Amino acid sequence: MAFTRVLYETRKKQYRADQSDEPSVIGYSSMKCAVTYDGSVLCVPPIHIDALCNPDLSKYPFDSHNCTLNFGSWVYKGEEVDIKLVNKVVNDDDLVSDGEWTVQSFHTVRNSGVYKCCPNSTYPSVSITFTIRRLSGAHAATVIIPCIVAVILTFALLALSPLDRERLIMSYVNLVVQLLQVQFISWQIPLRGDNIPLLIVFARDSVLLSVFAIVFTILFKKIMERKTTPPYWISKIISFAVACPIGQIILLKDFSVKGVASAKGEEDGATIVNSETTSSSQDWEILGKILDKIFFILYIIIYFIMTVAFIP
Repeated sequence: MAFTRVLYETRKKQYRADQSDEPSVIGYSSMKCAVTYDGSVLCVPPIHIDALCNPDLSKYPFDSHNCTLNFGSWVYKGEEVDIKLVNKVVNDDDLVSDGEWTVQSFHTVRNSGVYKCCPNSTYPSVSITFTIRRLSGAHAATVIIPCIVAVILTFALLALSPLDRERLIMSYVNLVVQLLQVQFISWQIPLRGDNIPLLIVFARDSVLLSVFAIVFTILFKKIMERKTTPPYWISKIISFAVACPIGQIILLKDFSVKGVASAKGEEDGATIVNSETTSSSQDWEILGKILDKIFFILYIIIYFIMTVAFIP
């Protein structure tokens, strides 16, 4: 077996070994060809190919993409230059990970190259399809974990009473943190393709829920601070709520004498109600607590659905 420099021929010009240092043939000057005893020549030129893929980032950072490379000639016919597949087109040992992607699988197909425009000629080609998968460890640590922390912070502030000043302060801080989180995710994720990453949708909806948390915190606080006498139907709702077991669990057994009278079912319950020591403001406070607990349970359900639907 012997080695020689490449002899590259086109229709316009012939490059010889003494011309291999010319700038016009840079890339081929360092290439070596293998010549066998039967005259076969094998040349493997160094080449860099950029493949443009249509990414689907909906499952970022656990996304995978298919990229296809097509090799063929529209100048020379298949009767002049034929393209065939060797036994192993892609060697796993030659693949080097860049720390961002890894090749998950690949397959090759040889196309016969018969087209309607040229029925008497063939233009064969080879298609190599790669399935690449993102290495998601660093992305999960910097994107998903902060989203989980923001959700935990939301639950922590909703566990406080609307009358607590700390709840409103934490709500404002939580909103700012989640807005910064959305901005950070938009910097991290390359926004290409037709599909919106589900993680961005999750962060967007979480911001909206944070805004609603502030609005309802202010609303519940106003209700609980009212001093006027509540309407009769509100009093009936409060009496029923504090009497039933579920209402007692929601209110953490913080019920009024009204509920006790209703629960006992005594005939003189009206007398007890009339002589109750609880004030009208306490009825408003109990109503605010009921609405706040329902709001908290509703948030748990919404975040659970969002986690199942949006987190990849």
